[in-house]
Amino acid sequence: MKKIILIALAAMLCSASACSQASNIDPTALATKPTANTQSQSTTAQAFTEELTTAAPTTEEVTIAESTTAEPTEPPQTAAKQAYLEYLQEHYSWFNNGNTDYQSIAKKGQIAFKDLNGDGVDEMVHIRPGDGDKKYEVQLCILTYEAGTKTLYDDFLFSIPGAEGVYSVFVGSESKLYSVMSKELNGSVTRFDFDGSSFSYEKLADSTAHHLAEPEEAVCHVEGSTVTFEEFHSYRTSVEDKAETYLLLTYQNNKGIDNISMTYEEALNYLQ
Repeated sequence: MKKIILIALAAMLCSASACSQASNIDPTALATKPTANTQSQSTTAQAFTEELTTAAPTTEEVTIAESTTAEPTEPPQTAAKQAYLEYLQEHYSWFNNGNTDYQSIAKKGQIAFKDLNGDGVDEMVHIRPGDGDKKYEVQLCILTYEAGTKTLYDDFLFSIPGAEGVYSVFVGSESKLYSVMSKELNGSVTRFDFDGSSFSYEKLADSTAHHLAEPEEAVCHVEGSTVTFEEFHSYRTSVEDKAETYLLLTYQNNKGIDNISMTYEEALNYLQ
């Protein structure tokens, strides 16, 4: 019994000592001193706040393409007329040749403009004197426009000396271009074909004879066959009857067919 009383007294003494130690703790210290976990969370939050405050703002650059307006293109017909004008001015001596015989031909009309291939842009057809020792020959020329003048045809038509040569260049009823020439017993019929950007020509008939020859002496061909002069003449006439628009013409137009040939000065005025 005595032993039990001693144990109880010892327990009471320990309890009193613990209470005394607890009473000596500063309550303000408990309120202000953070625990290790609380201190760590505070430090992390502060660092995140500082990062948001001090980091440089990022901006995304957006490039706006400048609107580009294409340069207006010159209409093809306008560009063609300018090119033809420069061509005529460059070759002034052709169209103002001092040869009296040539001028008698040229004054009847030596230049014409017409859309022959259906692209909406005119071709130019003209005659000119031959070069060098061929200055007494007349050449027939056909030009088109392809970013500049392009010569499609430049060939002999007839010789000036002797009897006067007559010729016509016209568009026929089937929209084909023809050249028909006649001088004494000499003559030719040529057809020019335009198919889009392609161009070709074919001599359909011809007659050759020396000066003062008789008709039976003429050497004549029609579409590859040898014929008499009368047959050649009949064929040439049948082709001429197809004419619907004359581009160049040296003889009297008795059929009332439209004639669009021009002199050099008229052509310059048309193109300017």
